Amino acid sequence: MEHYNNVKFYLLDADGSSIDYLGNDSDYPDTEYFKGTYEKNLSAGTYFIKIVRGNKGGKYTFSVNEKPVEISRATIKSVKRNGKKATVKIKKVTEASGYEVVYSLSKSFPAGKTKVVNTSKTSVVLKKLKKNKPYYVKVRAYKIESGYKYYGDYSSVKKIKKK
Repeated sequence: MEHYNNVKFYLLDADGSSIDYLGNDSDYPDTEYFKGTYEKNLSAGTYFIKIVRGNKGGKYTFSVNEKPVEISRATIKSVKRNGKKATVKIKKVTEASGYEVVYSLSKSFPAGKTKVVNTSKTSVVLKKLKKNKPYYVKVRAYKIESGYKYYGDYSSVKKIKKK
């Protein structure tokens, strides 16, 4: 599922004063009560808010049409192994804030280890590798925007040959 930019909405009365909601959500399990502001990451679409006071109420509609945060797929330029170390070089992704390099003894990465690299470096040294065992590596770029981390797709998996 893709994540979209954070959406904020505020409920105001006719005078422009904020409307606060208080309640016990165990009384109404299918509704969310809040006081003040409510923030949530929403995907594009149409949403409804129902506001009720006594027997008066109304249904209000709002839409989210924001463009998703896009980040390109990272690419591994090269992988070189020297004994218990391997150097992974990454092709720079211009809009990235950093990279996550995942490596494992298995091509399916069930227990992969992750190294985080900022964009000032486009290579990472993997240490303490087991000698005479092949490893597999993949990388993805990420971008931090408005306090949230958005990920690009993983690169293709490269084999780090045993040495």
